[in-house]
Amino acid sequence: MASSLALQLAQNASLNSALLTDRSKKRAPESYLFSAKDADAYDLESILALATNALLQLALLNPDFSPFENTLFSRASKGTDRTLLAKDANKQLDKSIGKFLSLLGPYVMEPPAGKVLEWLVRRYRVQEFNVDQILATFLPYHESPHFASMLSILHIKPNSTWSFLLPTKSAALPLSRYTLVTEMLKNTDVTRFIINLLPDNLKKKSGPPPHRTLLAFNLSCLHDFISRSKRLDEGTMVALLPALLEPMQNVDAPRDALLGSYILLTVLSQKCDLSEVALKAIIAAMSSCAVRVTTRQFFSAAIAVASPQPLCSSAFSNTVVDNILSLEDIEAELSEAATWVGFDKLVAPILPRLVEKDEAETVLADLLAKQTTPDEILISISQSLLKHLISNPASVSTRHLLSSFHLRKPDLLKSASERILEENEELETRVDQVLLSLAVPATSSASTTGNTQLDADAVVRSMDADESVRISGIQTLLNAGVAQAKPIYPALLTRIQDSSISVLNALYTPTFASLILETDPMAYCNALIPVFSSTSGMKRALVRTHLTFLLTHIYVHLSEELEDNVFWQCIFPFLLYTKPREKTCEAVWDAIRDVQIDVLKGCCAIFLSAKEKGSEVMGKVVQRMAENVVGSDRFDRHLTGLVERLAVGGKGKPDGHVVNLSWMVLKVMVETLKGSELQVDVALRVLDVDEGERLSEQDWSKWSFEKDILDETSLSRHVMGKPNSSNTPALLRIAFLHTVVSSISPPPGIVLDWLTSSPPREHVQGARYVTLARRVWDLIQTSNSGSPTISTQLRSTHFGTLGSANILLFLAGIWSSQSNSPSQQENALDYGRAYLQAHLPRDQVQDPVAVDFQTILPSLLVALQSTAEGVRRRALACVRVLSEITERKKFEGGQSPLFGFDVVYGATNREIQYLEQNDLKKYLKIILEHEDHLLNDPQYLSAVHQEYIKSKSGEKKKEAEFKHHIRCYLFSHVNAFLLPTGQIALLRCLRGISDSDRVDILEHSIESVVRIETRGAMDNIYGEHFEEFSALILESFDAGCKDEMNKGSEDEGVAWKLFCRSLRAFVPSGGSSVIKEALDRTVQTSLYPALSVVRKVDLINVVLEIGASDPSAYPPARVFLLKLDLEVAVIAKVLVHLQPKDEHSSPAPKKARLSTHSEDPVPRLSLFAEVLASALLPDSMELISHLLTTLNSVVLHVAQQQTDVNYLEQLLMTAVDKVASQIMDPPNITPSTIRLDVLVELIRVSGNPQTFQQALLLTAALAKLAPESVMRHIMPVFTFMGSNVFHRDDTYSFRVVQKTIESIVPVMISSLRQSTTDRISLYLGARDLLRVFVDAYNHIPRHRRTSLFIHLIDTLGPTDFLAPVCMLLTEKFATRVVRQRSEDAQNTLALPLAVLHHYSPPLQLFVLTEVLREARRLAMRLNDLRDVEPHLLDWATQDDRSPAINTLLRKRSQALIIFSGLGMKGGRPSHVGQAADMPSEGSIHDFVFLLMSLFTLEGSPDLKLEELSTAAMVALNRSMGFMAAKDFIHSVVMILDSGQEKLQSGALALLAERLHLVTEKTRRDSQANMLKIIKEIHVLAKKNLDAAIVPQALQALAVIGKTMLIGEENSLSETLPVVLLALRHRKCTEDALSALSPMSERLGPRLIPHFRELVTQCVAVMRETSSSQRTSTTCLEILSNLLRTIPSFWSQKEIAQVVMLYISSATADSLYLSLGKTLSKRAPAEALVATLIDCWVEIPKQTSHLLSYFQLLKRALRVASKQVIIEYTRAVFDVFVKGLDVLKDLRNATEAENALIGSFIELVVKLNDTAFRPLFRKLYDWAFVKESSNDSTKIIFCHLFYGLLDYFKSLMSPYMTFLFPPFSEVLKTVPGGGPTDYMLWSGVVSALSASMNCDEGNIFWRDDKLTTLLPALVSQIPHVARASTHLKDQLSSALSALAEVTSSTSSDILKQLNLTVLMHTRSSSAAVRQYALVIAESLWGTHGGKLLGFVADAATFIVESAEDENEEVVKMALKLKETIENIAGKIDLS
Repeated sequence: MASSLALQLAQNASLNSALLTDRSKKRAPESYLFSAKDADAYDLESILALATNALLQLALLNPDFSPFENTLFSRASKGTDRTLLAKDANKQLDKSIGKFLSLLGPYVMEPPAGKVLEWLVRRYRVQEFNVDQILATFLPYHESPHFASMLSILHIKPNSTWSFLLPTKSAALPLSRYTLVTEMLKNTDVTRFIINLLPDNLKKKSGPPPHRTLLAFNLSCLHDFISRSKRLDEGTMVALLPALLEPMQNVDAPRDALLGSYILLTVLSQKCDLSEVALKAIIAAMSSCAVRVTTRQFFSAAIAVASPQPLCSSAFSNTVVDNILSLEDIEAELSEAATWVGFDKLVAPILPRLVEKDEAETVLADLLAKQTTPDEILISISQSLLKHLISNPASVSTRHLLSSFHLRKPDLLKSASERILEENEELETRVDQVLLSLAVPATSSASTTGNTQLDADAVVRSMDADESVRISGIQTLLNAGVAQAKPIYPALLTRIQDSSISVLNALYTPTFASLILETDPMAYCNALIPVFSSTSGMKRALVRTHLTFLLTHIYVHLSEELEDNVFWQCIFPFLLYTKPREKTCEAVWDAIRDVQIDVLKGCCAIFLSAKEKGSEVMGKVVQRMAENVVGSDRFDRHLTGLVERLAVGGKGKPDGHVVNLSWMVLKVMVETLKGSELQVDVALRVLDVDEGERLSEQDWSKWSFEKDILDETSLSRHVMGKPNSSNTPALLRIAFLHTVVSSISPPPGIVLDWLTSSPPREHVQGARYVTLARRVWDLIQTSNSGSPTISTQLRSTHFGTLGSANILLFLAGIWSSQSNSPSQQENALDYGRAYLQAHLPRDQVQDPVAVDFQTILPSLLVALQSTAEGVRRRALACVRVLSEITERKKFEGGQSPLFGFDVVYGATNREIQYLEQNDLKKYLKIILEHEDHLLNDPQYLSAVHQEYIKSKSGEKKKEAEFKHHIRCYLFSHVNAFLLPTGQIALLRCLRGISDSDRVDILEHSIESVVRIETRGAMDNIYGEHFEEFSALILESFDAGCKDEMNKGSEDEGVAWKLFCRSLRAFVPSGGSSVIKEALDRTVQTSLYPALSVVRKVDLINVVLEIGASDPSAYPPARVFLLKLDLEVAVIAKVLVHLQPKDEHSSPAPKKARLSTHSEDPVPRLSLFAEVLASALLPDSMELISHLLTTLNSVVLHVAQQQTDVNYLEQLLMTAVDKVASQIMDPPNITPSTIRLDVLVELIRVSGNPQTFQQALLLTAALAKLAPESVMRHIMPVFTFMGSNVFHRDDTYSFRVVQKTIESIVPVMISSLRQSTTDRISLYLGARDLLRVFVDAYNHIPRHRRTSLFIHLIDTLGPTDFLAPVCMLLTEKFATRVVRQRSEDAQNTLALPLAVLHHYSPPLQLFVLTEVLREARRLAMRLNDLRDVEPHLLDWATQDDRSPAINTLLRKRSQALIIFSGLGMKGGRPSHVGQAADMPSEGSIHDFVFLLMSLFTLEGSPDLKLEELSTAAMVALNRSMGFMAAKDFIHSVVMILDSGQEKLQSGALALLAERLHLVTEKTRRDSQANMLKIIKEIHVLAKKNLDAAIVPQALQALAVIGKTMLIGEENSLSETLPVVLLALRHRKCTEDALSALSPMSERLGPRLIPHFRELVTQCVAVMRETSSSQRTSTTCLEILSNLLRTIPSFWSQKEIAQVVMLYISSATADSLYLSLGKTLSKRAPAEALVATLIDCWVEIPKQTSHLLSYFQLLKRALRVASKQVIIEYTRAVFDVFVKGLDVLKDLRNATEAENALIGSFIELVVKLNDTAFRPLFRKLYDWAFVKESSNDSTKIIFCHLFYGLLDYFKSLMSPYMTFLFPPFSEVLKTVPGGGPTDYMLWSGVVSALSASMNCDEGNIFWRDDKLTTLLPALVSQIPHVARASTHLKDQLSSALSALAEVTSSTSSDILKQLNLTVLMHTRSSSAAVRQYALVIAESLWGTHGGKLLGFVADAATFIVESAEDENEEVVKMALKLKETIENIAGKIDLS
């Protein structure tokens, strides 16, 4: 068992411990973006820069990213270490990271996202600390490589929620959805996490909406999860349902989220049974958001959800109904949905609310009127309407709906009334009254208004089931007159649907006709049309009756719209004469004989005059109808009517008469319109609605094309005999198609463009014909599978109509278009090959001249690039045939007729270029040579062109001409090919191929691309292909057109103008990136290198003009120019052109025109300067000169107030610096070549710090190129630098100073070295320059001073200039230093000291000697002012002899001496050998000599030279501390030999103080001297123990012992008797013990003679009360050392002394504890155990002593072997029993008791079960059975047993057999008799709790035991409710352990536990009720999953407790409610 200390250490372990475990090698940083190898190359600074730029890009996409620039991505974040942050700070950081990751979700796949994630990984370690948030962001992309990359670095612990990802992480693969869903099925934590991803995103108040990837992930994962779940338990449903409803409850949820929830709810409903409450809630949520989806989507989803569930017993809410009624097209969608399975499940609960809504009338009326509405739905609707009418008799709308329904479905209405009576028989009378008075509301309403007094009985009779009664009622109503009948007009209209002829005859009277015409004719038509909607079921007499009344009284009075509507729906269906309808048809024709109908003019006469009715007369009628339609003024309306008849026949089972007659009329119309433009329009209108795929569904094997389709008689026979057969309309359709293909030929006089995309039909006649031809071809091909013979016939006819000249072009248009399917393209190529094969010669004599088919070759090249292999194979076959034609046929005179000449591309044919026959043959041969490659690779044609038609250097003229011809030929076809995909395909295969004529040939295409006016039209034509087409077209501007481009301005060609327009069109931003990249690539790699210098300058000026004229074009123009390879000549000309000119200067001479731009050149110059600053420039002095000249022009002629001028100046200087940095070997140039005066002037006038600093840097950079020029301006540079830069506290300014120093100063120093001969002259020559820096030191920021002076000295040379700089700096502080103490002086001289100590000790020593020499020179000058020896610090003394001069010289000299003394602190120069490059004057001897000479200075008292002597003495004393160690040790030996005690004492004290600093090597080298010292110490101590030197001697001996080396043992052991003697006589006891301590550790066996005395003396000293803490500590160390060094010599006597000392100490001092540990580990185990057993009798029976005893016994038993334990088991056990007897009666003995238990556990560990069981039985008897047993023995036994359980876990479970009965008895006893009772109760409950927690596998705690224990534990609640919190927690833990050990299958025990605990909430005591709720809350919070089935039981008690009068009880009840709701969902307390 781990100790408490170990647990604390584990809890406080650093989170970085994993990074600290292996220091042997460097760990590669974890990286999301880079590999482990590459990640090392990027430091945090680089990663932050990448991330910051990426964040700015993301901010452009979403501004919400911007705030994170100042938090997560700030510069300060580089120093953030989240492992060192406080808890609150980490929590805030996690919150910020979570918010950022949620924003990043939609952009994970974007490149910037990877860069910001890299920063989060490297800086914030999100892969370790934010695993859940990272997975929430990346799981939607789980199948992407991005997820695999992040998973590879994610820190996932084994056995955690995400441990299932570890195999996927190891495999470095994306995560499959199947694996993820499988884990969801097993792991509820993963399930809840994924379920809540979308809801959590929607609940956020800020941030973007859920992205599509998250929506798709949510839908797919949850769909698979629900589908694969065998069952969904309550816990899953509690989490799943709210998540699915959340998108519908969120008003901001996107539409896709709603649809996803719809789908998932549908799947969920299919999977499980929903409660009625849940179903209503789902439907309510779905309806609340239905307005955001389509109505059909809502109904399909709602029905799918409701269908699998039982029918709801109660109605939906009004809100649901209102939401449904507010949907669009509700009537149509409801009508269609009524036929779906499960519709009744949705509509039944809606109906009770629906009938109450006035706005629902139209919906209900539509459902009741539809013939497709199921009867069950109709009964439900009518039942609801009846109920509503009974309760609301005044509802007019309801009465009207029921009245209409009663007319049509009286039986269903009767069924509805019967159902109402079954529910409530008391309503019988009211139901009967309503049924009898359904029509009364209309009359009542009329009567109440006073307009009429119609007999209500007549209205009722008109609705009666008896025919005669209805007739009577109708006659009564009509006899009242028109005015009186108007109110009941709707009721009369319902009688139109009556099936009785007599009733209709009674209705159809002139009065009724007048009523119709005066009231509402449209209502009559709307009522009549449904009667004719089912013509097959109508009786002939009904048709005659209806039509006679209609045509006689009504038709002529209708509007044109109503007239057409009635004709097409009521009359037209009966006009076709067929055998099934011959009588009806005759009746209809007879009825319309006197009516003038536009379509039927003359038709009645033809039909009625024919004696025999049949196909012949019907043919004439159809012919006449067609002629009427064609000649009518209402042609379009009639055509629409006919076409609509075809469409009506397309859904469901068509009415054959309507469809057949329509086909017949349309067929004749097409024939009639032959030669007219309307013919094509009619055909297109018809074919657009024709469903050609139906042709493939027919079985045509029994039909003959000639007999059944072409033969009009046979076709008419089919129509006459079988009008309703499905074959008849199909035959008519084929016949119509044949008519189209046979009668519609290409329009004459029009050149058709077959190779173009399908244009709108309204454009031109030819275009409409092309569209028709392709539509016909599609229909023929569609019908091929079902009717190959018929399709062959149609195809043959189609080809014949097209004509031989058009067939191949027509087919080429099909195979060239990607909009056609591969099968269509393959068919077209097959027929094209056949067409070409037909032109192969069979007889050379008969066909001597060939046809040249080269015009069709480009379309075949397009097909060769198809992705379908079949298409490529057939295209190659066509090419092969084409090659055979060119090879085998003869050509007359080298010329042959060109196929498709002037027609192949319509009007654009004039642009085509043609090939010579030899070139054509060669080109075809090249293609066929690579046939295999072209077949397998659709892109190989481009490779062929690269090899065979691309120009190559050195090729022959003939070969070059051939390639040029082919290129021009193909380019011309690109220009003429108006099919976008064809043009693109040709351009693809020509990519990278240049030609001088390419731009001229493609001029039209380029013009259309770059022209803004045609951009919209091009977008319409090319659509999504426009970008690619434009990119390919603009690649024409390559090196091939260089000659055209390089023409001068006088003969400037079209190519240059087009190119400039292209730049202006596509360089600015906002255009297509694809086009822009293509143009950039072409210009950069091909065109620009080929241009002349003049044209390059023109190009650059054009781009500069573009970028300067528009801010949005600035960045792309800059990028464009950066990609160009700028030459010096070009740059120079552009700079000259752009230089600002003085407004008053004379005009420059005329030069060649470079640009038409005449505005301010500064913007263009700024852009060009920015390009130069970023581009890679050549190393040219000429370029530097031009740039400086331009800079000078800007400085002189551009106002400095302009905002852009500073930026422009900086850019130009950057360009100069870049060029200068590349010049490695500068030429020998004159100083005037590089005009540094420009930079000096800029430094002088510039007010911008950045410009100033950059000018300094540039001056420094140019110093190596023009050193002489630099020397001329060096002092102005440093003067300006000192005044403007030194005070700036920023890294950049500091770097500027450094750069300036290291570049300029060496130039001056080099000159100075050449002019001086000695060091002092060098000092004096550089003094003025050095004083510039020294005088300005106070202006330099404090933290940068040292760095600046070190850099200055490094630049000057430390050997020569470190000394003068230090002296000058010291002089600045001289007045202050001489008055200060040493510590203060050191602080004052911190700057020169820091500079000095930066360098090596030899150099420091040399500098200090130089300083002392200067001090001596000053001192000598002080003695003799006439001394003329030069001095560095004498500038203030020249020609001045005042007394102040003496003081100044003395202070300077004294300050230098003080500095030399303080300077020795930084290193130890005395032991460092003299460096090879150091001057010889700087040795330690020189240093000492100079100090001594200063110390012995003598002079006049007025000079106060003693101050210099004092300072020298102090410096000398300080320097002595830096002598070599060998010298130091040798000095000590010499002092000891001197015999002077005072010196000896001091030497030994110094030795004791400093010996430990000596290294081992030095100590070994000085071992002989050390032996002498030891011997001398022995002699001094032995001589007189009372001497004053003895303490120092013992102290030195102690240090020597601590640092002893091999070889010194004997000498030290000889001193032992003397030291023991001093200890025995208590002389210098502490020093003696200090000397013995290291000896006892290091002398080993040499201590054996003195071992016993050492132990005795140490124990004796410790027992003395006067012993100090230090003395005791040293004694303990000695005893511990003896135990470690000679353990085997310890007997029981010595052990007993130490044991009794340890026990009697009774302290927790660490040294005593260490002694105890050492004793138990090192002493002989058997002797130690025996000693401890014997000591039991002697130790005091007090708590502290018992604690120490049992702690020591525990360690002894842990170390002892099993054999020793077995030998002393009985004796040790007796000690334990006696200890228990003692402890049970002691108070506050918890620690001692714990120590005893711990030691007993150590005993048990060494025993087996056989040996332990008797001991346990004895302990049990001692505690529970013996007479001496009492509560105290039981209590301590419980504590002991708890300790055994805690250590041995389930191994102790069998022993519960002994303890369960007594424990149960204890629980039956009510605690409360005293503290002992509660202690015993507490021990028993703790033991039971621990036993249950440790019982793995339920070894003891089975259901029977738990059933027994449960009541006993629960019964303790009332007794513990008022006890302490500790006891309450114990009982709560015990009940929780009981729940934990109980299996989930033991529901009875769990239910009993839940109920018995909650029953106490009904106690009369508020404390008991509250405590019971506390326990219940703990149980539910810990074991809610097991108790999930008892939510209902708990809810009852929660409701009661929530109403408790005690406030604390109520709070606890609400807390319990919240806990349960977190597990099982919401609990309704109402």
